[in-house]
Amino acid sequence: MTNKDLTKLKTSMPKGYRDQLAVKFNVTTVTIDRVLRGAQDRTDIIAEAIEMAAEHKEYLESLKAKIKSL
Repeated sequence: MTNKDLTKLKTSMPKGYRDQLAVKFNVTTVTIDRVLRGAQDRTDIIAEAIEMAAEHKEYLESLKAKIKSL
C-alpha cells in the first residue's frame, strides 16, 4: 500500500476508529496511527480498517437514501 492509499483509507474511517482498532488488536492508538501512516507494517490492522471503512460507507449511503425518500 502506498501512502496515498493509506491517506484515502484514513479519510474514509468513521469517528472513533483509532480507539476501536486499538482495543480490538490490543495496541495503542499511536500504533494505529503508525500503521495507517505506513510507518509500521500490520496488514491485519489495515484489513480491519478497510472493512470498517466499507461498513461506514454503506451506512452513510443508507442514510442518504433515507433522506431522499422523505
